[in-house]
This record gives sequence, C-alpha cells and structure tokens, in this order.
Amino acid sequence: TFGSISSEKLCQVSNRARQSIDIPLGCHAHNNTEEAMTKTLQAIRSGCKIVDTCIRGLGRGGGNCKTEYFILKMFPLKQLWAMIPKLCQMLKTHHGKTSLYQFYFALSSAYKFHPDYVQDVEKANMSIDNELLILETLSERPDDVKVPHFDFLISQLARDLS
Repeated sequence: TFGSISSEKLCQVSNRARQSIDIPLGCHAHNNTEEAMTKTLQAIRSGCKIVDTCIRGLGRGGGNCKTEYFILKMFPLKQLWAMIPKLCQMLKTHHGKTSLYQFYFALSSAYKFHPDYVQDVEKANMSIDNELLILETLSERPDDVKVPHFDFLISQLARDLS
C-alpha cells in the first residue's frame, strides 16, 4: 500500500483475508503518514498474529513502526523493565546515544515522570544500567512533581556509582 491504507480499510482487508484463508496474517505498516503505530495496533485488533517493527522505525522511505515505541504499547509497564536494558544497549550500540535518549523521553511519557529528568540523566554521562536505575526509581514516584535540583542529585549519584 506504500503507507497509504487507512486503518478502516486495513481492518476490512484483514477481516476478508481471515475469512478466505486459514493461515496467520501479518502486517508490515509503512510510516509515510506517521500512522505506522496506529495501523500496526489496528492490525493486531483485526486478528493479525505477525507484525513487523524496526528499531527507530528505520526502513525505506517513510520507515516502519518503531520497535521501541511498539513494546511500550504492547507490554504491561512493570514487565518492560526486564527487556529495557537489552533494548537500550542495542539502541546505543547500533544507533548512538541520541536514539537512546529519544527512547528515554518515550519512557518518561509512559511512566509519567517529568522529561527534564531525561535531560538531567543525559548530562550526568553514566552507564546505561545506572541511567535506567534512576529512571526506574522515577517511574515509581506517585506523581509527576519535579524535584528541585534533581540534576545535582543525579550528578552526585553518577559520581558515587562510578
């Protein structure tokens, strides 16, 4: 479809295909219109058992559904912490520190902590394990109140953990 199929049409096509053939259906959504995530989730709701995603959405043209954001939608947040260190290491190794921090901003939204903390963690220049330790601690906070001078605390923790 070159990224042009609507979610409604995707649902119709999936339903017709499921009625016609008895094999697991899959979806490979293009992100030309920034709707790859929406279409991938719609495909799952429509019965697709296989979906393609790519780290950072890298793919030809507009790209594809981003794996790192897809897992935030698909898995209960408490289960994610077991997967996140490996994903973060892969992002850093293959795509650089910038892509890792973009994912941390997605975590701040999913776990409802202030995005300023991500910038504070980035400035502290720690290991991924220590960065995730701080972010996990923030994710357990009961509200989204920014703690004054938290960047100083992160710097201190970074020195203590080194």
